Amino acid sequence: PALLIHLGMSGSISFQGAERLAYVRFKQSDDQWPPRFTKLLLDCKGGKQLAFADPRRFGKILLRKNPTEQPPLSLLAPDPVADTVP
Repeated sequence: PALLIHLGMSGSISFQGAERLAYVRFKQSDDQWPPRFTKLLLDCKGGKQLAFADPRRFGKILLRKNPTEQPPLSLLAPDPVADTVP
């Protein structure tokens, strides 16, 4: 299975204990865990957590068994560099 994450316009992924990425106008505060507007919190080995935060709710999280064979990835056009033409 694969976890597909679309961040939307203001979504972010944070790993507990790591410095958070700053976007042009939006940055999660480093002193609060889990981050504000967290929609998904995954427990990882070693006791750390991964958080998906999205204040505007434009992001999406999908779980797919075969991601390249199921929408939305299956609906994408071939990559002009990586995919060969038959």
